[in-house]
Amino acid sequence: MMALSFLTGAGYVTSYNIRMSASQAYVPNELRGRFNGAFAMFTTLGGVVGQLALGALGDVFNGRLLIAACMGLNGVAGLWLLLRNRRAVRLVYDEGKTARA
Repeated sequence: MMALSFLTGAGYVTSYNIRMSASQAYVPNELRGRFNGAFAMFTTLGGVVGQLALGALGDVFNGRLLIAACMGLNGVAGLWLLLRNRRAVRLVYDEGKTARA
């Protein structure tokens, strides 16, 4: 479980960097605050709904196995999305670097 937590955290940091590069490169200056605020709101809403659902499932299933399964699913989904769209992700990340340089 510690390894999955580490990998999930590392993936989160990487996706955060890609997201910030994308917003800095593609979102106009006057909309960046709204964009980042809406993203934070939806991220928090997803976290709350996910915790509520896993809390309910935790009454039925073993909590440790449930957390490990969800972390594994999260990792697979993240890799699948990034690898499936690697060309687009690479363009966004590389343009984000050049836009800030």
